[in-house]
Amino acid sequence: SELIPYQSMSKKGLADMVMVGHLYHPEFSDEGKIPASLSRKAIQTQLRGKLGYQGLVITDDLGMGAIKKHFSFTETILRAVQAGNDILLLVDDKLANAQKIAEIHMIIRQAIADKQISSDQIKAAYERIMATKKRLNVRASGAL
Repeated sequence: SELIPYQSMSKKGLADMVMVGHLYHPEFSDEGKIPASLSRKAIQTQLRGKLGYQGLVITDDLGMGAIKKHFSFTETILRAVQAGNDILLLVDDKLANAQKIAEIHMIIRQAIADKQISSDQIKAAYERIMATKKRLNVRASGAL
């Protein structure tokens, strides 16, 4: 019943973006107590599959304690992308800096090289971001 509003908004094209939180629910976890934000089951199976949502998916802040206490930085980035997030949110100013952004870029590039992440997935995320910017009439180089 908690998903009905999302399903309705998705069908009507009213949701440009969904932020997936770090909550745990057995219906949305891949294994163990993986938060929804890092769970392929939550994003791919439930949100994109069952609900039919095809818009942007963004994580909640990946620097929050619910994530940092249980996952390494590299594991967090890999799980977030593998789960199907299009945008990774980092608010913690100790993490959100040019060096960390470069590190994230290298983690993703290496994961593509190691076939842990598909380059098609990255391209699809990019296309969803650009399509949303265009629909919202935002310059491609500007912020959403």
